[in-house]
This record gives sequence, C-alpha cells and structure tokens, in this order.
Amino acid sequence: TLATNPDFTSIVADRHFERINGLIEDARARGARVEQINPGGEDLGNQRKIAPTLIFDPTDDMKVMQEEIFGPVLPVKTYRDLGEAIDYVNARD
Repeated sequence: TLATNPDFTSIVADRHFERINGLIEDARARGARVEQINPGGEDLGNQRKIAPTLIFDPTDDMKVMQEEIFGPVLPVKTYRDLGEAIDYVNARD
C-alpha cells in the first residue's frame, strides 16, 4: 500500500501539496494523459500523499513543464531519435 508504507512520505506542507495537485490538474485540463500509480485505489489526500503520477505527452504551456515539481510527478515526452531529445533540452532554460 501507499497509505501505510513508511517508505512513501507525505508532502511537507499543505501549500506544496495543493501546488503539486494543481500541476497535475492543469496538465489534465490541457489534454495530457495522467496516470496515477495507486494499485490499492487508496485515498491518500488526508495524509498529504500523492500517488506516483505519470503525465504523458505534456505540452510546453503546461505548468508541469514550466516549474520545478518537487513531488512524485513525472512528465513523459516522446522523441524519434536522441538528437531530437538533445535539441529539445538545449532549446530551453
């Protein structure tokens, strides 16, 4: 489980918990596919825990691609070849 797992920590503050959830919701609202890894379907919110979350096909205008995340959220971008990935990274701060 995630809820009672001592190795899976809570988000340190309510404000940060809400900020991370806001990043996830912004990505979902803008069309990204959001997958949370929560095999037990547990309600984690009352503990300020967020299930590991994958955000597929994020766009550059999504907040999750503009801010440092500091939480269990991973945006997943695809690329055709390594050069494309390197060019993408080098074109940004």
